[in-house]
Formats: sequence, structure tokens, C-alpha cells
Amino acid sequence: MVTVTINIKPYLARYMYVRYRQSLEPDPENQSHSSSPSSSKRLIPIHLSHITPVYHFLHQLSVPHPQNTSWKEIGNICFVLPKPRNGKNPEVYNYIGNDSALIIEKEIETEMKAELYSFLLDNKFNKGVMFKKSIEQIRRALRNGRTGTGRNSDEGISKMEEIGERRKSYKTIMKVY
Repeated sequence: MVTVTINIKPYLARYMYVRYRQSLEPDPENQSHSSSPSSSKRLIPIHLSHITPVYHFLHQLSVPHPQNTSWKEIGNICFVLPKPRNGKNPEVYNYIGNDSALIIEKEIETEMKAELYSFLLDNKFNKGVMFKKSIEQIRRALRNGRTGTGRNSDEGISKMEEIGERRKSYKTIMKVY
């Protein structure tokens, strides 16, 4: 199993760990390897299904490790690299550059927004729950999740609140017309 650690926005890393039911707690077996500047512990890698878009982005954007780059992995999210039957061997293609990490970050953010929007619409039209109450449900789920609490989790919650507020203001504007 070959893993890659990248640095993305903290609320997106938290979303991915909650979404794929992984723990943000470090793996006690791999305490000797550093995955972030402030921690001497390694994050548990996320195993993605072959039907997720992020899986294909990881596969397409992985390149051979450059010679002048450190082998020390620094980041806040860890993925298991795809091992397809045909194509790139993850033992060789095991590096994600900064530009590629930004593309993956953007795809994760798009996935999060699409899931949030789908959740909000389902609650509104099928369950009769308004957007504000749905956002409160999400906040409670994030706070009570297995991932713990902290400064970065509040950033993710405030981002979801911001999305909810935009939807609320859009609804108010549409009522006027």
C-alpha cells in the first residue's frame, strides 16, 4: 500500500475524513513518521473507491518523485494511491505536486458543495426541513463526529454556515421578485 500526504484546506480535510468514516487520530503504529510540522504522528490514510472522482484525479496527477524533492511527507490528509490493473505503478508514480494538490483540493470542495446542496434540497422538499435547520443538523453532526474538535473544525463549520447564509439570502431575494 503506497500512500501520499498532501496539504489542503483544513475544513476539506475534515470533510474527507468524516465522509469516508476515517479517524483523524494518528495511527499509533506509525509514530516515527512525521506527516505535519507540528505532529510526530501519521494520519490514517483514506481508501477511495474506484468510482469516486478524487480517486481518478490521484491516479492521473501522480508523477514519479522528483530527485530534488524531500521524501518527508507534509500535509493534513493522507490517501492510498490507486493501484489499477493497467497503467501507472504506484511504487513509481507516488508524488503529488503543489499544482496537482490544488486541483485535488478544488475537486474535493466541489464534491462537498454538491453533497451539501443535495442534502439541503432533500431536506427541504422531501422532509420539509428548511435550510437553516439543515445546516444546524450538519453542525451537530460535525461536532459530535469521531474526528474531535479544534480550531480547524470551527473553520469548516463556519464555511458551511456561510453557504447556508448565501442560500438563505438568495431565497429572500427570490421572494421579492
